[in-house]
Amino acid sequence: TACIPACPTGALDTGGVLNATRCISYWAQTPGPIPEPIRDAWGDRFYGCDACLDACPPGQHLAERSDSAAGRVDLLEVLAAGDDELLERYAHFYVPRRRARFLRRNAILALGHSGDAEALPVLARYRKSAHPELASLAAWAAERIRRTVGS
Repeated sequence: TACIPACPTGALDTGGVLNATRCISYWAQTPGPIPEPIRDAWGDRFYGCDACLDACPPGQHLAERSDSAAGRVDLLEVLAAGDDELLERYAHFYVPRRRARFLRRNAILALGHSGDAEALPVLARYRKSAHPELASLAAWAAERIRRTVGS
């Protein structure tokens, strides 16, 4: 039951039953705006969460045996890449409607948790996005970073 307290959104009940609508992995793969409680718990994740799997003793054992950096993503590179490049690079991900904007949405959300002031110019460009969801989320992320760095 180590997975239950590890879940940042409380998506698992005391019996370990998953409420998918409270799961970060669910929202990373779902089109549309991400609810504020999920957004607040998102952290630096780009795609999915897996905190429950990380807390699972068998999962920890397997993770310790791996020295792969496959889970590392440069969020600024994601936001600079073209649609075709993103969809090819992350072809193994489920991306709603095969639209790269959903990968960008996830990257912007993760950047908002980064506290990295170097992301502010990129977020400023996304605030002018033709996609209202990206523009709104970029404004949210920039404000969150400004509060974090105190500028």
